[in-house]
Amino acid sequence: MRIDGQLIAGIEGRSKYLGEYVASHIKGKQAAAFWADRLLRLPTAAARELISGVDLLYLYSNGIDAAADNAKTEASLPDAVASELDTLVGIVKKFATQLNRTHILITADHGFLYQNEKPAEAHMLAAENPAYGYKDRRYLMSDDTPGAHFFTPSSSVTNMDSSSSLHFAEGLYRIRKQGGGTRFVHGGLSLQEVTVPLIRVRVGRKDDVETVGVAIMVPANTVITTPVYTVNFFQEEPVSEKRHPLQVSVFFAAEDGTLLSDRIEMSFDSADPNAQNRGSSAEFHFGPQVNSYNGKLIRLVLEKRIGGTSVPYTKVDFTYQTFGERDF
Repeated sequence: MRIDGQLIAGIEGRSKYLGEYVASHIKGKQAAAFWADRLLRLPTAAARELISGVDLLYLYSNGIDAAADNAKTEASLPDAVASELDTLVGIVKKFATQLNRTHILITADHGFLYQNEKPAEAHMLAAENPAYGYKDRRYLMSDDTPGAHFFTPSSSVTNMDSSSSLHFAEGLYRIRKQGGGTRFVHGGLSLQEVTVPLIRVRVGRKDDVETVGVAIMVPANTVITTPVYTVNFFQEEPVSEKRHPLQVSVFFAAEDGTLLSDRIEMSFDSADPNAQNRGSSAEFHFGPQVNSYNGKLIRLVLEKRIGGTSVPYTKVDFTYQTFGERDF
């Protein structure tokens, strides 16, 4: 492997390059690379001593590649993936609870394709070993143009300043090559191969960093008799370093889950220390479907926004009661 033209070999090479790069770009900061599984097995005291003074740690784990790149063990890939996930969870827990690190990024160098059965002969492509270039299971760098079932992007796409071109096997095709397995491959252009995850873990104590609380100001009479209804809310604490804003989605729904009103997005982000200034309201408009629930219990639902996901926050019961049908 080369980085910026330098040949980087093993975990020692990664550690040396990373340490020099960080020291030259961020004064006074140190970085080093370690095997993830070896650090995970260390007792807490030994792990703390090992990483003492290191500001940026690069943890490398290759459990998936080690199993899948070998023809004798590639069938064990599902177990290798499960084991790798356990390693990642263990690393996060160790750093969060024992080693006092709070910012963790998890990513991969590539995705892959895998099939449990050996690929059919019809899906194996023949290609000569290039005199100057490289051949792998999913791509070929060569001066020559291969046959069918190859895709060759233009040089403006690959940004290669060379007479050689990159040729990628289409679909699930593999390039025939000596050694290694054929069920597990990578290096092609499928989404599974080129899309890699980036997971950001921010460690914080639950009792230390929380979102602000929000209360629904429930009136004495919880019977709704009009097609438009206003609800008042109160943000219980001001936003601060340890009290973060809260984003919620608010709506009325029937007990069976049917949506009865518009859905309103609200952000409770006031930093005003004066409690009287942290109140807010929202006006809800009921749709015609609410007529089916006349005289029945309905609910005002608050769902908390976490990233792109909504989770239940709180709810309050009301009764919808009108006399006669209404036109909308």
